Amino acid sequence: MDHHQDHHQNHHQLEHDVERLERLLRDRAAPARPLPPSDGGDRVTVLSQSARAPSQIARTKRLREALCALEARQSDTDSPPLAQG
Repeated sequence: MDHHQDHHQNHHQLEHDVERLERLLRDRAAPARPLPPSDGGDRVTVLSQSARAPSQIARTKRLREALCALEARQSDTDSPPLAQG
């Protein structure tokens, strides 16, 4: 396989992975549905580092922001309510 074909496959795999994570984050908008660990921040970091095209860079940035927001919502729902006294 030549370098061009390898680059095309990597680009195609990156697109597939970004689309999958976008769907997972969209589907997990409800706080009761945690994201599987394999699809968390580490995966988004790998995708961000692999992104080369401007559209991929922008999409992975949005994924990171969406993941951070989801994690914040999940930690808010996991926190015990403050005692009132």
